[in-house]
Amino acid sequence: MKAQTSAYLKEYRLLANSLLKVPIVEGCEHLRDLKKTGFIMSLAFKHKSTEYLEVTVLGRAFPSIIAKEFEGKTNERVAKSTVYPVLMTPYISDESAKLCEKLSVSYMDMSGNCMLSVGSLYVSDRGHPNKSAKKTSS
Repeated sequence: MKAQTSAYLKEYRLLANSLLKVPIVEGCEHLRDLKKTGFIMSLAFKHKSTEYLEVTVLGRAFPSIIAKEFEGKTNERVAKSTVYPVLMTPYISDESAKLCEKLSVSYMDMSGNCMLSVGSLYVSDRGHPNKSAKKTSS
């Protein structure tokens, strides 16, 4: 798990640590940052295949922002492998999660909610409360 210097180190580590818990995953590597939007990482499986993730980091994940960012985009090709889009954000609502699934965009938030569909890997965990919500005093 490489990535000592990245503007998205926190996001990379959260995603990589989560993926490394999956028994079929052998390793993750940060490949490069993308200008203002996120990073590219590789995901190696124990059966010797490698997939690539284009991770977009957004401060907010309203459906309108997600639609603007991902609608009409198709998975790119890198070294004859598919590049899977992944959204990372502080919190993703049920409505935003449904839109991501409709657009075939995997997602993970900082509260632990995720849906990752990469090659033969599918991981889903929902229902965690928003850890980044500001608490109001009564």
